[in-house]
Amino acid sequence: MQDKLLDLLTDTNSYPYVFMYGSDGRGGLWKSRNVPAKYSENFLESLPIAADNPVAYATVEKYVKSVLQYVQDKKIGLFFFSKPCPENKFGTGTGKTTAAITILNHYLLERLRQHLKGEQSIKDNPVYFCKSTDLQTAFNAQFRGTPDMQKVASERYYAIKNRAKCVELLVFDDIATKASTESFTEELYEIIDHRASAELATIYTSNMTMDAVAELLGDRIASRIEGSTVPVAFAGRDHRKKVL
Repeated sequence: MQDKLLDLLTDTNSYPYVFMYGSDGRGGLWKSRNVPAKYSENFLESLPIAADNPVAYATVEKYVKSVLQYVQDKKIGLFFFSKPCPENKFGTGTGKTTAAITILNHYLLERLRQHLKGEQSIKDNPVYFCKSTDLQTAFNAQFRGTPDMQKVASERYYAIKNRAKCVELLVFDDIATKASTESFTEELYEIIDHRASAELATIYTSNMTMDAVAELLGDRIASRIEGSTVPVAFAGRDHRKKVL
């Protein structure tokens, strides 16, 4: 079935292709994941973290191989966080986002397989990538500009928020990157609390430890993340840095 599905996803006239990529190859479920273009095609076969982070790689590999079970049955999320080291004191660029989107992509493929087999239909995209800073920017935009601009911004923000609350698998990227207002922290809490209470799997990435998340966003948010995820540390050099 796997090879057959992958073959169908290369046939631009097939139903699976159009459902996944749209009739023009630039839409469909793949587009509405909201994944940045640089991470779009991440899969386990090309995940470049094994050398620096073998334990993290093994965790991702294990999760991917049983991704339906972990998301739908066990309802286990992951908390990818940085461990600073002398060559990377900020803990950035270690592959956390790449690993998280790798899992997201594999889950979408497996959900498409379920849909095609008639086991569980797809009504809305089951996956979503949400960067916390983008969410905060969308939230702040509601209070700027003309009333019409604020109305449009509010509609956009609540569309993002509601999707982040209810999607089957959410990648919540760069959680706790900066201090936030009390009102936005409450919005974050509502999303995270809803997902924890509804047992919806979430993969969080952060350059901070859970203790630091608690200091920045409060114990309520940290406890709900901690209670619904397995922590996975990432270390090593910053692969985003350019070298000659």
